[in-house]
This record gives sequence, C-alpha cells and structure tokens, in this order.
Amino acid sequence: MYPTRNVASGRVVASDVPLGEDFASDAPFHNFMVTRPSAGGTHPIELAANVRDGIETMPESKAMFRLRDVLDDGGRATAGLADYRVVELAGAWPVPDAFATGNDTRWVNPTYTHARYYSDAVARCACGAVRLHKHDAGESPLDDHMTRHADDCPVDARLRTRARIHANRRCILTRMLLCGQSASAQSARLGVRPDEGSRATTESHRVCVDITTLRERGRERRARTCARLLATHDPDTIGRAYGISGHTVRTSVNNYTAANAKALYEYRRDNE
Repeated sequence: MYPTRNVASGRVVASDVPLGEDFASDAPFHNFMVTRPSAGGTHPIELAANVRDGIETMPESKAMFRLRDVLDDGGRATAGLADYRVVELAGAWPVPDAFATGNDTRWVNPTYTHARYYSDAVARCACGAVRLHKHDAGESPLDDHMTRHADDCPVDARLRTRARIHANRRCILTRMLLCGQSASAQSARLGVRPDEGSRATTESHRVCVDITTLRERGRERRARTCARLLATHDPDTIGRAYGISGHTVRTSVNNYTAANAKALYEYRRDNE
C-alpha cells in the first residue's frame, strides 16, 4: 500500500498496487530523484532536502502537515515535485484514508510523539473495523486508536485483514529499504514505538522481508543516484535529502560505483 497520485495534482491516496519500476529488482538508481523539474520548478533533490529541513523544525506535538507548512515559499515548490517519494524520503508518509479529512494531501509528521498511531500499515476489515494489530482493544496501547471488529465478524474476514496488514508492512519495508533507508527508521510507520526499534527487524522476518539483501540493494541504488547528482549538486544537499552526511555520499559513490566523487566535484565546479 502506498500513495499513487502526484502530490502537486491533488490528494494522495493509498492503493494496493505494484511497487513500480523504481523498485523493480533491476532498477539501477532512483529515477525519481534525478528527474529534471519543469520550467520554474524545484529539483527533486532540493525539494527533498527542504522538506526534511521543514519537518525537523516542526514541533513534536504536530501530528500532520501539508507541504506548504514545511516549505518556505508557501508551497509553490510543489509545482516542481516530480514524485511523492521525495516526501517519503524525508521520513513522512501520507495520512491513511481511515484518518484523512478533506480533499487535500496531508502527511504524517515522523517526529510527532505518537506518529505510530497513524501508521499506513492499517487495514479496514469488511466489518468496518480499522486494525493495525492482531488483538482487540485493551491488549495494546495502540489499539485504543483503532476500532474493534464487530461481534459477528467472521474469522475469515479477520484473517484477511491481518494478511493485508502484513502485506502493507512488507511493502513499506521493501520500498524504504530500496530507497536507502534503514528498517529501524520505519518503526513509527510500521506502528512500532520508537524505543522498540528492534521490533522493526522482527517484523521484517514476520512479513518475509530480507533486510540484508534489500538494504544492500538500496545502498547501491542510492550510490548510483548520488553519482549522477554530484555532477550538479553538492554532497551536503544530496545528503540532506537522503538523511545522510555529505561524507557518506562521497564514500558510498567511491565504494559502490565506478565513479570518483572528487572528479565529479571538480566537474561541477568547472561548469558552474
């Protein structure tokens, strides 16, 4: 489950759809990060860095936000938003349909103290219950935010709901690992408390996600993407977008690609 509409064109909604070409097993790099913006638009790498900066300055008491809340230009930079994944890269995710109000796109603030309450791994049962965990209300603090299954809800419907939750978590972990992000950083999005980060790893085994393989594949794609971006952007800006240091950007390019970070810097300097 992940959002399928361009943020600039209207509200993002969650849908059960394939992972997309950027997450195919043979995708060489993060295409959505190197796509050039339309005239007057903001480059995805700059937008991702700006969104991350804006999120980090938001109070932990703010649960949701719109892009215009975190962009200095009042949201006009969304005209250059090539893909909603640049916002995901900053750690945010679209407010699940079960908790959404209005027609515009709202995102969950990952620094919000109770961000896990708005996990987009949730699933709605045929009986109408909104579920994230196996047990009924009272057995988990999170379940107070969910709703009970109807008394006459059949077992097969409950099992389908649980299977959907597992599938959603598998999709979230797969997508973000392939984006070069860590599994532990997805704790809140998976519905796990931040102080239980190790449970994200446990959850990955439960939903059959090979963290080691996907993490390495994600790092390789991130490095190849960084190599392309270094010809036009400085390593610190690229690092801000990915949530890593400029040093890590340079090191990963040198370790995972045939490119040389210093040579790319000199090329960018000579062509500015």
